[in-house]
Amino acid sequence: MANQHGWNGATWEPPYGSIWPVESLSSDAIKEMTDPPDYRYSSIWTSLTGMLGDFGSYVLKPAIEQFAVADHKALRAEGARFIFSRAVEFGWTPERFGDLEQGRRFPRGSGGVDHVERYGKKYQWIALHELLARLTDSFQLTERWHSAKAPFDYSHLEELLYRDIDPTVLVRPVPDADPGQPAPWFAPVVADFPDQVPTEYP
Repeated sequence: MANQHGWNGATWEPPYGSIWPVESLSSDAIKEMTDPPDYRYSSIWTSLTGMLGDFGSYVLKPAIEQFAVADHKALRAEGARFIFSRAVEFGWTPERFGDLEQGRRFPRGSGGVDHVERYGKKYQWIALHELLARLTDSFQLTERWHSAKAPFDYSHLEELLYRDIDPTVLVRPVPDADPGQPAPWFAPVVADFPDQVPTEYP
């Protein structure tokens, strides 16, 4: 789409030239970092693998199951180790973030509306996208609801995940804004789309 409007930079289309597998922390090393008595890195690991690990259960697992591999359980375990390792490489430590993340591990209130996501979870999201880019360079995908369909090459993110950031959402108006004043720094431009655009998928 951008190329149609004058963009002549990289297309960022797959394949991305990455490799899999990559070196990650071993299971023994992770166990040492997450086990008693201190459970120092357990908030990152249990989010990926624990009984209450929503990220592992509802984000990582469904994405992994889209790949045409013989052993999804093994791939998920390897993926979890990769994400954990990358979060540590990004700089997550209990000393740096433990106090900041207190009380932010689980959503509070109705539907988690007032929940602020942890730093560690943000690192996990970044690592997840890196993981999926590597996997799509190494494996084909399968159609979730039509198992008889032949495996196919990866094309776009929605084949694996729904976008977690929608670039088409516009900033809401500032309450009681003075129309005579300049637009605030966080919304310096007012977008104006043709009438037909909102009715179509961008």
